[in-house]
Amino acid sequence: MTYQSASSADPVSRLAPAEHDYLLKRADDHRRMAEKSEDPGSKAIHLRFEELYRERANAGLMVFSD
Repeated sequence: MTYQSASSADPVSRLAPAEHDYLLKRADDHRRMAEKSEDPGSKAIHLRFEELYRERANAGLMVFSD
């Protein structure tokens, strides 16, 4: 088994571009729903889902250190 090191400036995507875009779209959808929500509980849930979707999208990028 060989190990290939990537430069720390070169992130390696663990997500397909379509999945990454989907996760960011869902995050935006939940942000918009939170903005429209009048119920504090619903607003909080939508903001939390936005956070989770963004975290998942960002977790798909991985940077290897030297």
